[in-house]
Amino acid sequence: ILQCKWPLTVQLRFHVENSFKSIPVTCLKKSPALVAEKIIQAKMTDEQRTLEYEVQQKQLAQIFELMQKQSDKFGDISLSEVREQFKLYQ
Repeated sequence: ILQCKWPLTVQLRFHVENSFKSIPVTCLKKSPALVAEKIIQAKMTDEQRTLEYEVQQKQLAQIFELMQKQSDKFGDISLSEVREQFKLYQ
């Protein structure tokens, strides 16, 4: 059930493990993808969240390594800069 409230917020209620959960979601044109992402995150177990975090960190390390090897294309960049860029896509 989506209930839009002004300004541009949505309360999303969904059934998980015999109960309803409610999470706020921003109303945007891309909201179906955002809503799906929020539902998936809410249904994840702690173990799945940990695994997701570990995979993200491994991917960031691989991206950083590639950027270091190709510094002529990317310049000198730190791991913290790569992490900051990654946050923009979350």
